[in-house]
Amino acid sequence: MRFAPHESVVFHTKARCPLMLFVEVQELPTTVASAMLQGGALATAASGETLQEASKVITEATTPDVTARKREGWEAKVARIGKASELAKGNPGWKLTSMFVKSNDDLRQEVFVMQLISFCQRIFPAEHAWLASYHIQATGPDTGLIETITSAQDLGRLKKSPGYTTLRALFESRHGPPEGAPFKAAQAHFSRSLAAYSVLMWILLLRDRHNENLMLDDDGHYFHVDFGFVLGHSTGKQIGGLVECSPFKMTAEYIDVLDGLGSETYKAFCASCVANLRAARSHGEAICTLVEVVGTNSVFPCFQVVPVAKVAPRLRERLCLDLPDAEFEAEAMRIVNSAANHKGTAYYDKAQNMQRGIAI
Repeated sequence: MRFAPHESVVFHTKARCPLMLFVEVQELPTTVASAMLQGGALATAASGETLQEASKVITEATTPDVTARKREGWEAKVARIGKASELAKGNPGWKLTSMFVKSNDDLRQEVFVMQLISFCQRIFPAEHAWLASYHIQATGPDTGLIETITSAQDLGRLKKSPGYTTLRALFESRHGPPEGAPFKAAQAHFSRSLAAYSVLMWILLLRDRHNENLMLDDDGHYFHVDFGFVLGHSTGKQIGGLVECSPFKMTAEYIDVLDGLGSETYKAFCASCVANLRAARSHGEAICTLVEVVGTNSVFPCFQVVPVAKVAPRLRERLCLDLPDAEFEAEAMRIVNSAANHKGTAYYDKAQNMQRGIAI
């Protein structure tokens, strides 16, 4: 229907300025064919006097400043914009959605990584994994749109929230005491999603995993965003030193949410990691083929830095494809155990905190 007036937010970074847009849309109980037939009438109505009058209702004077808009919760934003919008009044199909507009980023690589995540979403056992898939649309070689997940916040922002102490304390404040069913459910969500993304991080060498690229949703699910550094293309050399060299990110806070090393919850997490890696291994040839096909003569940044001729054999090794079956579980547990409290993770988080102020 239209972009919500005066609501867009620019997030400044060193190399680019991603723009977050908020869009008022109309959900219609219709088919694609009938929507095409009705499209002309809908466009005429949307461009008529109603839309022009509605635009006058929401002004800069009634819109919070940029800082407040960044901190405003999604439900509060929907309620505020819906209350002020003439398009929402008496319209049960009105809905607010949002997206990031990015430039100076080759989102075609991110689309490919999301396709691999969606593939793993299908092959990982549901009882051991949870992965978030969201839409990424590359509109050019260095521009594109990314769907936002409105029920989640990045860990960097959460850690800077007033009153934040630890991730475990955050879970308890949100979901109640550890012995309660709501906490147990959120803890299980965290464990399954952490296990899935841990294996994914190991397989695809996801890097640049600072806390602003790690998300936590309202139900306790943990997931990753921003896949600019994968398959050997790393930020490590750029900030000097052996950093972010852990198999995956497994901090003391994560372990604390899982009741500590050696707990039954932590053992279940380890079992989920092994199960997910086993599933990836069983489909390893397909994963390797996908990467080799896409990587051949590719302009993606990851393949420009590390040619596919080197990426493919290293990927096979991480998938344990040439390892005897009898040795797989021990190797999988070695990978999982080596990630816990890894110094490379701590060094990277500290470097990002010192250079960019990202919370540890």
